[in-house]
Amino acid sequence: MTPEEDTIPFPNIKTPILKKVIEYMEYHIDNPADEIPKPLITSNLQDVVSGWDYEFVNTDKETLYELIEASNYLDIKPLLDLACGKIASMMKDKTTEEIRAEFDIVNDFTKEEEKQVNIV
Repeated sequence: MTPEEDTIPFPNIKTPILKKVIEYMEYHIDNPADEIPKPLITSNLQDVVSGWDYEFVNTDKETLYELIEASNYLDIKPLLDLACGKIASMMKDKTTEEIRAEFDIVNDFTKEEEKQVNIV
């Protein structure tokens, strides 16, 4: 068997992210993932997930975004919930301006649009 025949292509997932997904799956073979409450009840994710899961998603935002995309693409709901829970915990109890600053979101609403959605 050649190396090409021994590979499974995942065109939407970078190798380092796929390795993290595999690490997550290998750990959770024997350690079922905690159900994350929705809506999130705390801004401290460590209060609702295991220490291992908390450390696993304690990473940069780009890696989190890629984990979300990969877990969605591969249909791994517990990992998707964990990564989304991490993002949600970063937003919980923050003002609109704090969220914009955290995620580098530019406010492109006009004053009238802001009034319509009640964010002023």
